[in-house]
Amino acid sequence: MELKDRMNPKLWLIIGGVVQLGFAVWLMIDASSFAESGWGTMTERELEIATAYELFWGWFSVPWGLWALMVAFLASGQAQARIAGLTGAMLVVHGGVFFFLAEGAGYGTEGPGPLFAGLFFLTIIAVAVSGFLNWNTDDSAPAQEA
Repeated sequence: MELKDRMNPKLWLIIGGVVQLGFAVWLMIDASSFAESGWGTMTERELEIATAYELFWGWFSVPWGLWALMVAFLASGQAQARIAGLTGAMLVVHGGVFFFLAEGAGYGTEGPGPLFAGLFFLTIIAVAVSGFLNWNTDDSAPAQEA
């Protein structure tokens, strides 16, 4: 089985969407713990503000997970592959810049955060790669099922 066959955009969009939604919900449920582990010792007011930012970031992430699932189930063929490739690439850049800026502002990388960020990035990279590998998919060929 070739790499292109394993990198089915529909499958990776579903996986990426589920991972994105899972992280978003987890971040919103446990926002204060994420804030404490990311920013360290804070006053009560600083913790409230940092917790709000974590909540906002979690909520901001929900549409990306839903977007991936919508593309997986509502698009197909070449259109699906191209949307997957471009969306995956955009999210890799978006996330990379976010983490670069956050770390530069003092956001910590202790605890399980980097491991989970790695898992998130691997799935998003897989979405992008699956899309680019199938960029010129022949829409008249039989569809691959996820």
